[in-house]
Amino acid sequence: MSQPALSRYGRSAATVCLLAFFFLTTWPPILQENTSYCRDEHDFHYPTIRMMAARWPAVELREEFRSATGPLYHFLLAALPRAVVDNVTALKLISNLFSLALLLLVFREVAKCKVTPWVALVLVLPMACSQGFQVQAIWLMTDNLAWLFVFAALFDPLVVEVPSLNRAVGYALWATLATAVRQINLWLSLPVALVSLIRTPLRRLVPRGLGRAELDGLVPPSWSFAVPAALGVLGPCAVLAFLYYTWGGLVSPAFQQLYSGYTFMPFPFAMTLLGLNGLGFATIYWPYLRILRGAGPAAWIFPGLVALVAMACPMILSHTNSMGAMRWAVNATPSIRGRSAFVLAFSVAGAVLMVLFWLRARELGRVWPLAIFYAGLAAWVVFMCRNPMMYQRYYEVMICAALGVLVAKYARPAGGLWPRLWWAGPLLLSVGHLSFSSLRLLRLI
Repeated sequence: MSQPALSRYGRSAATVCLLAFFFLTTWPPILQENTSYCRDEHDFHYPTIRMMAARWPAVELREEFRSATGPLYHFLLAALPRAVVDNVTALKLISNLFSLALLLLVFREVAKCKVTPWVALVLVLPMACSQGFQVQAIWLMTDNLAWLFVFAALFDPLVVEVPSLNRAVGYALWATLATAVRQINLWLSLPVALVSLIRTPLRRLVPRGLGRAELDGLVPPSWSFAVPAALGVLGPCAVLAFLYYTWGGLVSPAFQQLYSGYTFMPFPFAMTLLGLNGLGFATIYWPYLRILRGAGPAAWIFPGLVALVAMACPMILSHTNSMGAMRWAVNATPSIRGRSAFVLAFSVAGAVLMVLFWLRARELGRVWPLAIFYAGLAAWVVFMCRNPMMYQRYYEVMICAALGVLVAKYARPAGGLWPRLWWAGPLLLSVGHLSFSSLRLLRLI
């Protein structure tokens, strides 16, 4: 069998294994009525879908809209035949396809980083096993459809580095759709606009340390990319303006009081989850830790700032009730003046891991895609400050998926030779995620 044929066979076999895993972990709970209850589905999303279906196509988005999210997810499902909408199991199976599309998208983006299909399979398993992904795949919930559009706009430019004009227009479309599913995804406008702006003559404003010289050597600037840059901002803003006009606020009237404040907890919380999940990929990136030894003092500024933020934010034990699995670790470890030592340690670890990827990108002469990606992550965390709900599932899908892509792109040893036990860390992390997801599903914890 020729090498291309072997490659196609490996890709097909890995995809089949991924599909089998997805259906075996998500369809049985959907088909079993005794595990079908979910408060978000029962109280908010399913009633909203049925209400919109009953009035289709003249849907009502104000007084009877019972979700804090955007309406696109409910709109798509409400457009199905009434026999499907009235059967919650059938509706779940169709909603489940959004999660399948998300999983295949991340698998494809990881595979495009020039790793084998089996490596890509292992790298996406932590996301597929996470509670955030599993919950959204089993019940009627909006997040996985939103992540599908977010990752299509965020991961592809990181992987391909110099996207075409058509791709850039597509990123603007995905950003608009992501905002229509969950309005907090307006943050996606920043990385989507930057991806196109660095292809215009405005790239001369980019500091040379961010890889402008390397980019100049690859493609000439063109003002045509100003169009997708503008669309990437105007599309999501238009969606948000429409919702604000309809609701008189950023969320529907029933939720405006709940989402009226701010919190700075997402900063240490997201960094802690990054450090904790990043530990599971250590069997892959550990050879690159040598880069940190030669890093100058400037490389440690960011971890130092993260440590200061973690100490400044009131991550006291009484604030961990909605943190998911992490609350047990926080409650079981010492606190320092009301701040969790666990959060402090792993948030700094997450920051060091980001520095490691940055130094590796600088070695490869490809800093600008990672700079835009990091700008997007920063914008995401800033926007999450408007969400008072510190649920782990809001964060871990992004973090696990991002780690899979970053490790595939920047932690691949030269010549494609992987350490002998590279797979052990991601698989153990996947087992841990799936075990927690299963225990939660069975209501044992």
